[in-house]
Amino acid sequence: MIESLEVKNFKSHRKSVMAFSSGINAIIGSPNHGKTNIIRALLWWFNNRPLSGDVLFNQLLSGEVEVTGKLSNVPDLITLKKKIITSKDGKSREVKDACYSIGEREFKGMNKSVPDVIKEAFNITELNIQEQFDQPYLVNSTGGEIAKTINRITRQELADQLETNITKKVNNLNRDVKDLKTDIELKEKELKAFDGLDSIGAILDEVEDSNLELSDLKSEKENIKRIILSIETLTKEIDYLESFMKVGLIINDINKIKIEYDKNKEISILLLEFIELYNRKEYLEPMVAELLLFLGKIDKQIENFNSKIDAANKIELFIVANNDYQDVSIKYIKVFEMYIKEIEKNGLCPTCFSSIDSKAVKRIKENL
Repeated sequence: MIESLEVKNFKSHRKSVMAFSSGINAIIGSPNHGKTNIIRALLWWFNNRPLSGDVLFNQLLSGEVEVTGKLSNVPDLITLKKKIITSKDGKSREVKDACYSIGEREFKGMNKSVPDVIKEAFNITELNIQEQFDQPYLVNSTGGEIAKTINRITRQELADQLETNITKKVNNLNRDVKDLKTDIELKEKELKAFDGLDSIGAILDEVEDSNLELSDLKSEKENIKRIILSIETLTKEIDYLESFMKVGLIINDINKIKIEYDKNKEISILLLEFIELYNRKEYLEPMVAELLLFLGKIDKQIENFNSKIDAANKIELFIVANNDYQDVSIKYIKVFEMYIKEIEKNGLCPTCFSSIDSKAVKRIKENL
């Protein structure tokens, strides 16, 4: 039995304390004075529902909602407390912390459920609470509803649900067995079409032997393909090496020409020996002509280059002489300026040491 109930910051109740007597208790009063909210606070305390923050006191934006009760069969107080914060735009309320407690024992993180210890302590069902305008309990209910309610109260609903599930599984298995039997009958009918094929085993053996021979032929074919490919590859390599051998002969001949060129250092002798060595290879004559033409161009370029070097050397000598002349000119101007300043400072002629004026100094400047 509930002996007392204290409600804080729950909907229209800032702080309300109620004491209950044994037996049936009725909450009466004028309309809109919080009777329904007391019932809601009780249900919230029992069931941890609703989970939203709409249960907060109407005039608060944030705060703690707390319902504490005393049961006759439990020595300690049972409390459900939740901290609720309203969003900045004022459109929603969020539950930050939720906690059940019995005395000093606290239960947190229960999410939507009620701890088993709290449930056992309450030992209260929907039979114990009736709201305003509720019909007499189960009087107007159907037989099925009454049976469901009794099963739920006596906890027989789990057995009924288990029986329903088992029956459903049995029906499904029976249907599967029936389908399998139908499939077996169909397969048996299909097998009858092959009656009389006693020699099927021998035919299959022949087919298997043929497949083996075909597989061997395919393997030989693949081997032949690989051999042909290897021959083609070797042929290409031989052709490639022969071309290199021809190039090697030509390189050897050119090396001989270079040796003769290094020995004699004379273009005429080199050409005679080159023609004597390659008189059998007429296709090299144009190359010789081009080589001679190229060498002639090189000689002309060397002459031009030497003339440019001479000109550059002369220009360099001129630049050096010009730089020396400029250095001497600069030094002369500095000495000249110092000389004139000294004459102007002393006011004496540099030759006779007589006094002179500015006009005489000007004449000295012009003469120098």
